[in-house]
Amino acid sequence: MKTTYKVKRLKDGRFKFTLDDELRSILYNATASVLHFDGDELPDYLFALLHETLTLLEDTLEPRLHKSQVLAMLQFASKYIDQPTQVLIVGMVQSAK
Repeated sequence: MKTTYKVKRLKDGRFKFTLDDELRSILYNATASVLHFDGDELPDYLFALLHETLTLLEDTLEPRLHKSQVLAMLQFASKYIDQPTQVLIVGMVQSAK
């Protein structure tokens, strides 16, 4: 089975994520880990932003995330994602057209 994932920059500035099940699971679990393990240390606005991101990853087939959601997810969830996957995700976001 071919893995399918890409990130597209939309006209409104959001990022549309098309993710295979494995990459979706990695992002979902990493974001959930931030909320679970680090949530008490996060400011309320950041907790809310990451929680909203988590909900979109869970409930939406092709989540459309605002730049602030993508940046927060990449910054805080990265400690729960292995290095090669981090490079893949950041590369996808940077090359989004």
